[in-house]
Amino acid sequence: MPKEFEKEELEELLKTISEKLSKNISIYLFGGAVMVFNNLKISTKDIDILFKSKEDYLLFVNAAKKSGFITKHIPSEYSQFNMSLMLENLKTGWRLDLFLNKVCEKFKFNKDVQKRSKQIIKQNKLNTFFISLEDIFIMKALTQRDRDLEDMNLILGYGLKFNEILTEIENQKKHKFDILERLFDFEEKHNLNLGLPSKLKKELIEHNNQLINKLLEKQVKEMIDENKKKVEIMQEFELTEEEWLNMTSKIFPKKMRKI
Repeated sequence: MPKEFEKEELEELLKTISEKLSKNISIYLFGGAVMVFNNLKISTKDIDILFKSKEDYLLFVNAAKKSGFITKHIPSEYSQFNMSLMLENLKTGWRLDLFLNKVCEKFKFNKDVQKRSKQIIKQNKLNTFFISLEDIFIMKALTQRDRDLEDMNLILGYGLKFNEILTEIENQKKHKFDILERLFDFEEKHNLNLGLPSKLKKELIEHNNQLINKLLEKQVKEMIDENKKKVEIMQEFELTEEEWLNMTSKIFPKKMRKI
């Protein structure tokens, strides 16, 4: 069972590892550790660390292992986070979750995220930055854990710059709609109004409709390839004649086949 970190223990851990570093590196803390330092939580059971370069990542891992940490098997319940490595110190119970460039394979560690991060601690050769609470709010929106939704509620009480959140949602282009889906769910679950522009809700609905239509087209094509009759397919998916024609023209744009 990982030991809960309080603020003083976090600083002690970072100092211990910093003394084993062979050169200057930068690390970026996010998640519970940053919330502890901002007095939003009393303690956290692990430290989430993000690296912008593989060199810094490897140097940190080497220093951590010299400080008594060993590689720990990543449990299946953490698979959604796609972390690079999990380290644990069996003597102290401390645990470190390490990520290189991305979190959950969705949140990209871009230049804007780096720019909003603030250097809080410098110990020997270790420069420790804290990811902004705005970006942590988005990261937590990308997980599927109830306790992260609870953390989002705590972070809201700190006061956030929602213009920065909206800008970063657009920056995270590949997973923009994953973030929006979670934020609108968060609003509904907690009976809140985050002030998200109505156009984003429309974009999300349109995006989801496109996904549904693509899935439907795939299923219809599979049934056509299985030589199912038109009437059977239309009944299966409750399609009108107009919807049937529109769909089959997309599936077979160059020539229609008789069914």
